[in-house]
Amino acid sequence: MRGQIRTSAAIMLKPFGQDTAQFPMFKVLKLPPRDRLANSPECVRLIAVYRGAKGCEFMEKDDPSKLIFAEIRYAGNYRDVHSDLVRLLEGYFSNIQSGLQGDSWIWITDGDDKVEIDTFSSMTHEVKSYAAGPLVQKVINALRIKYDVQVFDEPFEMWG
Repeated sequence: MRGQIRTSAAIMLKPFGQDTAQFPMFKVLKLPPRDRLANSPECVRLIAVYRGAKGCEFMEKDDPSKLIFAEIRYAGNYRDVHSDLVRLLEGYFSNIQSGLQGDSWIWITDGDDKVEIDTFSSMTHEVKSYAAGPLVQKVINALRIKYDVQVFDEPFEMWG
């Protein structure tokens, strides 16, 4: 999937109020019919994950996007968890880059494969990659040793 350009529709969360920048845009892998979007399981699931949203709408975009496979759940602020996450992952992977600059980000690479764990589109860490694969599963397995990791039945495709 990496590097391919394609046209697809997406579900975008509609926030309460005027600030549309607070929610990222997502494409789900199985889109419901446009006329049944509001009550679709996909929309309900997105609203549950991104609290504060009030609905969904279709969007269109051309470019490859990262898939969000899981969310790491923990008490407290992501800044307080960042160093512990990095230490845990360093025990399992040799190629790690990380930083804490307003947001938290961790990149794990193995050859051409890359998994990103960051807070760029959420207030908690999300596990992202351009495609499913063994490295994604290894990262999730390592995180589960210490953290509650919610793995999505079908990954969200991040836009924006």
